[in-house]
Amino acid sequence: MKKLIVILFSLIALSAAAAINPNTRPKSSGNYYSEQHRILDSRNYYTSENTTIANGIVVSLENNTPITGPLVEYNYNYGVQSIKNYRNGVLDGKVYYYNGDGGVSKVSEYKNGQKNGEEIDFSLSTGYSNSISNYKNGVLDGPRYEFDDKGSLTLAVEYNNGVKEGTELKFSQGIKIQEDIYKNGRKNGKSLSYYTDGNLKAEGVYVDNMRDKEWIWYYPASEGRNIKRLTETYDYGKLKQIKGQYPDGAKERKADLVNGNGDFEQYYNNGSIKLKGKIKNYTADGTWTAYDLRGVPVARNGFNLGISQY
Repeated sequence: MKKLIVILFSLIALSAAAAINPNTRPKSSGNYYSEQHRILDSRNYYTSENTTIANGIVVSLENNTPITGPLVEYNYNYGVQSIKNYRNGVLDGKVYYYNGDGGVSKVSEYKNGQKNGEEIDFSLSTGYSNSISNYKNGVLDGPRYEFDDKGSLTLAVEYNNGVKEGTELKFSQGIKIQEDIYKNGRKNGKSLSYYTDGNLKAEGVYVDNMRDKEWIWYYPASEGRNIKRLTETYDYGKLKQIKGQYPDGAKERKADLVNGNGDFEQYYNNGSIKLKGKIKNYTADGTWTAYDLRGVPVARNGFNLGISQY
């Protein structure tokens, strides 16, 4: 029995991990033209001229009963604007929307008057999907994908009952650049960002949409693999400490904050001071002084809670 429980939990975990597919490709609007021709050629459909809406139900003017079947709507140029499938007077089945040139702009699925199933938005310029979403009872539920005009995936995210739940992946030119975990619509868990060469750029943890504990940024791989550039320490969204370093490990900057207040210092690679100032309520405050390599002040700027005074 214990073995069975372990197997079941493993299957649940695998199912959750497989909810989004980073290899998803865009869909072509050309795959949906045939439905328009099939319905129009059949001549077995309703239009706005022989239907009306009564209490939110589409009914036939001929017999005053709720319609079942396709309803074709036309634009002012008499081109097809949409084809909507109804059952007992409410949307049920696929709904097709068309642009002014007759191309498919959107395909949605309905059941009992609510979005249920897949919805695809198409690019008017390329004919391929801008986004693919999934709905349940009228709200986003399941994977959602977004694409650029070249057909490359830019976003893959999971929804549950209308809010983000699970993994969100962001891409640039087909390369994963960001990975976050959501719970109840808020970031909770490990956050990872990547350079476009696939190397780690930053990592940290969110708790209820707040940065927490240690966040680390890394130099590009040209400086060496996984060499720390900046480390920031948070306590449920409140910044506590900043530590920066050069690729050779020399100190680059530092700040220790108590309730958002403290001193900030930045250094040249030889260890001499480069910039010095105070932080108040997490923003620059007072006089900040910049120095040259000899330690001679070369510039000053005054701040009042982050706003430059001169």
